[in-house]
Amino acid sequence: MSKVILPLFYFPNIQWFSEFLNSENHVVLEGYEIFPKQTYRNRCEIAAANGKLKLMIPIQKSSDRIYKNVKISFAEDWRKIHWRSIKTAYKNSPYFDFYEPRFEKLYTSDIQSIFEFNVKALQLILKILKSEKEFFFTENYQHEVEGRDLRKEFSTKKGNSGNLPEYYQVFSEKLGFIPNLSILDLIFNLGPEANVYLKKLTE
Repeated sequence: MSKVILPLFYFPNIQWFSEFLNSENHVVLEGYEIFPKQTYRNRCEIAAANGKLKLMIPIQKSSDRIYKNVKISFAEDWRKIHWRSIKTAYKNSPYFDFYEPRFEKLYTSDIQSIFEFNVKALQLILKILKSEKEFFFTENYQHEVEGRDLRKEFSTKKGNSGNLPEYYQVFSEKLGFIPNLSILDLIFNLGPEANVYLKKLTE
């Protein structure tokens, strides 16, 4: 088993999960980096009626930019906006009704830290996937690390991977298949089969 350091994202995309769930990877999540702008740490992408929709969690301005200490901004009701967008996009998906209560509970929580919110979101996804994957957290920031350093991978600017197998999506007839969206897309469309899909990526 080899050590892999991953960034912690907001409902990460499928490529991220293929690394996270790989049984050969000893996963450590980075929490002490200086919070970088315009990344998936506070953004995710879903498929809406008019195409890819980006959801961004607003953060407070502060001199303390260490990821674990960054606070969410509630100047606007982002939880309501995100949850409404997710419901609109996936209400007709095969498994949205089944999972809806679990996600609604998360989006009505009063979590103040973006890092803590992302941890709770990840734990929710792992429960849905029935995954017992262990993961750990960094205890400080190190520029040079043992193992594979993926902290700067999965850029929002590099576009999506076209190498992932296609699966049913709500708007695929209209939009075609959109690869590498948030794990939300896979779960709401495939349900229990999402785990099978992800396992095939790591074989």
